[in-house]
Amino acid sequence: MMEKSTRRILILLSIISAIGLITLYSASYIMTYRYPYPPADYYLVHQLVALVVGVILMVILSLVDYRKHEAYTGLYYILTLVALVAVFFSSRVAGSHRWIMIGSYSIQSSEFAKIFLLLYIASYVYRQNGDISTFKKGVFDPLVRLLPIYVLVFLEPDLGTTILLFILTLVVLYVAGAKLLHILGVVGAGLLIFLVAFAMGFLHSYQAERLTSFFTYIMTGQSNYQS
Repeated sequence: MMEKSTRRILILLSIISAIGLITLYSASYIMTYRYPYPPADYYLVHQLVALVVGVILMVILSLVDYRKHEAYTGLYYILTLVALVAVFFSSRVAGSHRWIMIGSYSIQSSEFAKIFLLLYIASYVYRQNGDISTFKKGVFDPLVRLLPIYVLVFLEPDLGTTILLFILTLVVLYVAGAKLLHILGVVGAGLLIFLVAFAMGFLHSYQAERLTSFFTYIMTGQSNYQS
């Protein structure tokens, strides 16, 4: 019999998925009045197909003891890197290499990186016997090992996902037992590096504009950028 916690998670996932589909359709059907193609339900159908595939994969993975995945962390790491490198051999979409095209469908490799990141950190903490109280074990080693993933996602370019992966790493490490002082130290260093890159013009123009708008909003409460 399904556990109560599992049932709650499935209900929440179903609600979130339904809201996402409704939002996607409401945002995309208006394009029918502007362009003859694609049809109004084009994006909805594509998302439904992706949702069905995701549910099938979820069921398959749920049949495997999650502890067995720990033995394949190295393989998952290599596959994640291969997927992130593969996008650079695909066509640019909106100026970025973020998707692997398979027919009319696209796969965003960085989404797999999010899943792998959680698996990797869980495996890493397990191999450390839960002892990640030092700076080296708690944040330095895992961040260095995950650095290639951050760099590849950043080069796509996808600054937002890079920041999200970095934050996700720190949050999971903190929950797993890393010291808050170490986490805050890394956050401070990351912000400093980020500001230097911003000041020296290493970011793309649209990234700089969004950041400028964000900081303007923080300081004045007004912004010209709309997401």
